[in-house]
Amino acid sequence: MIVYRIDRAKRKNNLLSGIGAEKIGGRWNEIGTRAVYTSQHISLAYLEVVMHLDITEDLPSDRILVHVEIPDEVPIHELQKLPKDWNTFPYNSKTQEIFTKFVTENKFAVLKVPSAIVRDEFNYILNPLHIDFHKISVAKIQKFSFDSRLYQEK
Repeated sequence: MIVYRIDRAKRKNNLLSGIGAEKIGGRWNEIGTRAVYTSQHISLAYLEVVMHLDITEDLPSDRILVHVEIPDEVPIHELQKLPKDWNTFPYNSKTQEIFTKFVTENKFAVLKVPSAIVRDEFNYILNPLHIDFHKISVAKIQKFSFDSRLYQEK
């Protein structure tokens, strides 16, 4: 399976480390817990990044689209139960607790979760500390640019 993430070009040699998420935390991971966020579709990866951009500033021009390959032999755990208000902003600590437990139990390298933006699409959060993580790889990297029409006043 191929999943996608948009990242900064300067990190192209360290794309699957999870260090960025470890430093700042996210919806699913607490500060101090490594995670690599990927998306089912390129368009969803785009939306996930756009939700965090300050559109009053210039659009970033230093981004790359990363195609990440998860081999079939790497099992994926699909989250079945979501806590109440799991998709609120600011983030709900209950979602972070779920991923922390997922990493602590260390049974799977990948957690499949619904997107808070498009609930019928999915994000795949990678656990860089899992024994099978080395099987997951960057399949392709390409330059990525944001479409300025998304930010034009109508």
